[in-house]
Amino acid sequence: MIHVVTEENGRLYEAEFAALRNLTEGLARAALRLEPGSVHLLALDGGGAPEFACRFRPTDLGGRIPDALAHMVAAGPASIRAAEVWERTRIYAAPHICGPDPVQRRRCGELRLAVLEEAAERGVRRIVELVPCSGLVETLRSGWRARLLGLPAAVDGVAMVAVEVDASAEAAAELRERLACGPSRRLRLKAGDARWSAPPKEIETFLEAAQQLGPGQLEPLLVALRAAVEDDQES
Repeated sequence: MIHVVTEENGRLYEAEFAALRNLTEGLARAALRLEPGSVHLLALDGGGAPEFACRFRPTDLGGRIPDALAHMVAAGPASIRAAEVWERTRIYAAPHICGPDPVQRRRCGELRLAVLEEAAERGVRRIVELVPCSGLVETLRSGWRARLLGLPAAVDGVAMVAVEVDASAEAAAELRERLACGPSRRLRLKAGDARWSAPPKEIETFLEAAQQLGPGQLEPLLVALRAAVEDDQES
């Protein structure tokens, strides 16, 4: 599953974001700030460690491309500064993400799909982001409807190019068809009460197991779990 993290539920992910701060630096680390209007997508590996993270933020609230790198947009920054245009910042991707193995490729496809579906559900029509020139071909072949916004330029010593991605519901449906899969599995945890909040990975694991149950099996399981917890607390 891919976790959707916002300012509202961010405190549930303090340990995961602390781990990400140790894995990143500079602008990627700065993008971990949980601000009003921003949305983070976070994927965790089997042990609960971060394996992928990115941030979305509406460009009309400000962004690196429209503010500091406007020269990389041929049509000018006004063309991408709107409530329905969001800037995506890549924060972290584990080395094993998007490898040649079929399982890795499917995981990478799920992450790309989650990006489009989350954006489309929030009324976003276009996503803009910086892509290293070394990864441009992969981006254009990824199944996204992507186009260049301007010429490449050096950003922090790396040749980059600004890219726009169609984030419409139609684009997401097209990617689902290409990947031959259903909607991405995204988890939106509510902040809740800290007294019962479990680590996000544990909740994710439980939900995935619960989804394998047949009709009518979940409620008996929850009853049994409550009884087990009460017995444990009394002992």
